[in-house]
Amino acid sequence: TLRALECADAVGCDDGAMAALARAAPGLQELSLSRTVPTVDSSALCDLIGHMPALTHLSLGLNYDVRDASLRALAAGCPRLRQLSTQLAGVTDGGLIALSRGCPELRVLELPGTDAWCRVGSESVSDNGVAAIARGCRHLAVLDITGRTAVTDAALCALAAHSRRLHTLRCEAKRSGGGIS
Repeated sequence: TLRALECADAVGCDDGAMAALARAAPGLQELSLSRTVPTVDSSALCDLIGHMPALTHLSLGLNYDVRDASLRALAAGCPRLRQLSTQLAGVTDGGLIALSRGCPELRVLELPGTDAWCRVGSESVSDNGVAAIARGCRHLAVLDITGRTAVTDAALCALAAHSRRLHTLRCEAKRSGGGIS
């Protein structure tokens, strides 16, 4: 049975391909789609990850539409998730709170981006979302929230208090006057 899949430079990963993957490999533990060019919308992505309860590692590229709904699907369907890596994810504190509750084994969380790309309405990732991850994911070792300008020193305090295993933190804000650097 297939346990790991890495698609490099693949073109045309559409909704049908994702549905077939979910049916064919329910025991998949590692999925890397970081260098693919998808034609997959966020609801198809949610369907895919909602049918992979054994998933421990997920890496998605720049072209995937990762939103709060995607994180809620991960939280509900992938309780063993240990690593999530994506770029320019349009998530908010609500998505991080869901992830912290549903994926307590999370060790690596990489959500770099810029608020210009990642903001959802007037919301973005803030201290509340980072604190939820710190409290709920006690095994967290790597956190990348580069470019999230609504995160302040309060997030660092929560990480210091709850994330004893954290050894890598990337949190540089890309603008002056806001966020931590």
